[in-house]
Amino acid sequence: MGVQLHVERVEKSSKDNFFHLKSILEQLEANQLIIEMKAYDAINSSDMLLNIVKEGLHSVDSLLYDEKIGMIRPIEESALNITPKEEIQNRTYPFIEIMNSILEAAYISSQVSRDIEHEIANQGEIIDDIKCKLKNNVMTNK
Repeated sequence: MGVQLHVERVEKSSKDNFFHLKSILEQLEANQLIIEMKAYDAINSSDMLLNIVKEGLHSVDSLLYDEKIGMIRPIEESALNITPKEEIQNRTYPFIEIMNSILEAAYISSQVSRDIEHEIANQGEIIDDIKCKLKNNVMTNK
């Protein structure tokens, strides 16, 4: 009777451990979905930032060069006065440098977000593998 009681305790402990592990895996899976959505949002945000910065740089390039007259009109002066290209380029250079820095940061952010997304997918595969092995183990031990 002592051995039977020990076997029952081991079986109950095994079942308790199994259900505890199952609960942990469910929490992990739910948390992974949240992280996956956040990574997706981060990718979208960084892609949007990339597009905005590229558009801003393109707009600055368009403003810098007036192909018809080969000169640039300064924004703060009247349209009748024409300022040489070099002067406008010198005035817009700090803005372009800032935009290029933002563009570089956006590229880095985008790549990091994509790397996170890749790792989340790897974790999902690991979780699926664990769940499959647990399911097979439960089925073979019945």
